[in-house]
Order: sequence, then C-alpha cells, then structure tokens
Amino acid sequence: MESDFNTLSTEIDSTADRIEIGSSKRFRYYKTRRNGVLHFMKSLTPEFAADLISLEALRKEFILGYGLNHPNIVRYYSLLDNCIYEEYIDGETLKDLIDNKDRRLQQPGFLQNVCSQILNALRYLHNKGILHLDLKPENIMVSNLGNQIKIIDLSCAASAECDSSPGFTSEYMAPEQTFGKLDITTDIFQVGKVMGCLTETAGQNKVWKQFIRKATANHPDNRFKTAEDAINAIPFPRKNHQKWIIAIVSGLIFCGILSVVISNPKGYEEVEESDEQSTIETPEPNLPEIQNQETSVPEETSIKPHQNSKITLPSIHSERESERVISKKIERKLDALFSVKVTPMFNRMMTDESYRNSNHRTQELIDTYSKELDNMMAYGEELKAEYPDKTYFIDELIIKTFESRTSAMLLKLTSNKKEKSNIEENSQALQIEN
Repeated sequence: MESDFNTLSTEIDSTADRIEIGSSKRFRYYKTRRNGVLHFMKSLTPEFAADLISLEALRKEFILGYGLNHPNIVRYYSLLDNCIYEEYIDGETLKDLIDNKDRRLQQPGFLQNVCSQILNALRYLHNKGILHLDLKPENIMVSNLGNQIKIIDLSCAASAECDSSPGFTSEYMAPEQTFGKLDITTDIFQVGKVMGCLTETAGQNKVWKQFIRKATANHPDNRFKTAEDAINAIPFPRKNHQKWIIAIVSGLIFCGILSVVISNPKGYEEVEESDEQSTIETPEPNLPEIQNQETSVPEETSIKPHQNSKITLPSIHSERESERVISKKIERKLDALFSVKVTPMFNRMMTDESYRNSNHRTQELIDTYSKELDNMMAYGEELKAEYPDKTYFIDELIIKTFESRTSAMLLKLTSNKKEKSNIEENSQALQIEN
C-alpha cells in the first residue's frame, strides 16, 4: 500500500498514547499514535460494542473508505479490534468556523475555495459509485495549513455493494431521504445546505443566492445534475478589481482638482474665463493673442496644478509598480508549480496519442489542475499578508492568470488533435485517389 501503516496488522504503540477528543451516542473518538505517526481512532462505545448493527455499520464504513484516495477525503488505514484508524487532520470543522465566526469566512475567495474542494471530492466519490448522504459542517474539516478541505465520516454512505444507510442528519437531509430514490443530487442538496450556513455567517447570501437555490431545489430534477455542473456554477468574483482601481484613480483626480479650487478659487476662475474667451471670441486666434493670454495668467495659478500633479503621480506609479511585482510573483509561482507535474503531463499528451486518449489521463490532468489552483490560492494568502492593500486584486489576478494558462494549454491540445485528424483524413484521401 501507499504507507507503511496502511495494513490490518499494524500494532498500536501504546494505549497510554490515546487521547479522547470527542464522543457521540455510538462512538468515541481518539487521537493516537501508530508507528510514531498520529492517527484518528474511532471506536464503539461500551453500550454498542456488542451491537451487531453497529458493528456491521463500522465494517461497512471501513470497506467504503479503505479504497479511496483523494486529497479532499480522509484516508482510512485499518480496522483492528472493531476500531477504525484514519488519517489525523490538524484543523477544525466548518461547524467550528461557523460557531466562532472565524475571520477566514470573510476572506475573498475562501467560500469559493471550500465549495470547490467539497464538490471535487464528491465528483470523485460519485465516479466510484458512492454517495456520502451525510454532508454537514460537522463532517467537513479545514486544515490549519493551507485551508485544505477534508470530508470525513462515511458511516451513512451508500454504494452498489453497501446500499444501506444507517441514518442521516435531519437538518441537512434532502426530501427524498425520508422516502424515494437517492442519487447524486442528494449529496448536492446537502452541499447547498452547508453553503447556506457558511454564507449566512459570512454575510454573503446575495452572492450565493442563485447557487444555493439551484442546489437545494426540492425536486432532484431541478438541481445541478452532477458535481461538475455545480463546480461550474460557483460564483467566483470576476474583474471587480478593475472597477476598484478606476474608482481610486478617479477619486485621486477629483481630489486634485478640488484642492486647486479650494486653495485658489480666484485663479481657477481666471483660467476658465481666459479659456472661454479664446474659444468663443476668437475662433481662429492668431499667435500674439495666445501669447498675451498666457502671460496674463497669474504665475501662482499656473504653478499650483503642476505641484498637485507631483503629489498624485508618484502614488499612482507606486500602485502600478506593486501590481507589476505581484503579477511577476504569481507568474513565477505558477511556472514552478506547473513544472513539477502539469507541464510534463501536458507535453506527453501532446506527443503520445495513446497516453492522450486515455480517459484516466484526462481526468488526472483535470484533478492536477484543480490541486494546483488550490496551491495558488494558498500562495495568494501569503501574498495578501505581504500586500494587505491588494487583497482583492491578488485573488482576481490568480484566477485570471490560472484560467488563461490552463485555457491556452487545453486549446493547444485540442488544436493538436484536430491537426492530426486532418492529416490522417488527407492521407486516407490520397490513398483512395491513388
């Protein structure tokens, strides 16, 4: 397996290493160590330790979770003595963030990032034929490092092999969970409910209103049909930083003009009057008249606008320079991330037809794009700490740069396929003519 401790026979270091971190009616939860590595342990309470239904539910959860390998789903390592050992996640649940009104909920792009990762995990589960059926803030964790989402607790999940679900949470359940056929849209309904709670706490109901309404439609036919459809409908912010920059520049220009008027209103009126005279009284002014008008303007009035421009221009220049620096940093970071896996994979797809035509490889490339976008958003948090006045600009530029880069690559890949197809068609036509 992928880790030394991902087996059914690994021994526990010591019961003394167990620290109870929570409990429910049927389960107790511990932080423990195995082979020196922190694990999350889930065991039945003494009241349910001999209950056959609870034991079967525990076994079913492990069977479903053991074969999964996705960055946004908790890893299941082993089932030993009726205890499940899972990946330990250093973080908090979304319920904790909501209860504490965590400041991250207010960060631009955070909710979009959370929703995207949840739906990416669901897309993976659904492709495996698994429905989670108990998505709620308590079952979704956010890591302290990088804000990575992890879906936990598959105790209510169902699949073709394990089609029974022992329960659900009434507050987040879809209407068909009480009666009717469960499908992919059942999980999507619950995602809509979760995002409803998050956006209400963050005060972003209006931004997410359309997405949540679609996801939580009462009839399954009116919801997003797949996780992919829901991902494409996430309300990512678009180009609002341009309006913000225009507003600042316009404000600076207005303040500059206003300062001239307040400091020397008489001189400003004289300049306006001389301009009117030059345009109305002399439609085709000769050179001497223009020179006389220029010399009649008080020296103090002609200097003040020049002094004002010296105050405002450096600030605008500084704004543009910092944006250029941020842009270069984002480009360099994206180059570094893509050079590890994305670019080599893309280059091989361009040259190796059998590799390119594999559905598995295509999905792998898409998943890699998604992972690198998450890494870029995490890098954005570092930039925002360095440039706190450029928070919104950084989020927008990362999304714009990433989309531009990936779109160009996919377009090139598509064009390459068409070119090869045309070459094959032309060669076949020549063979027929010959």
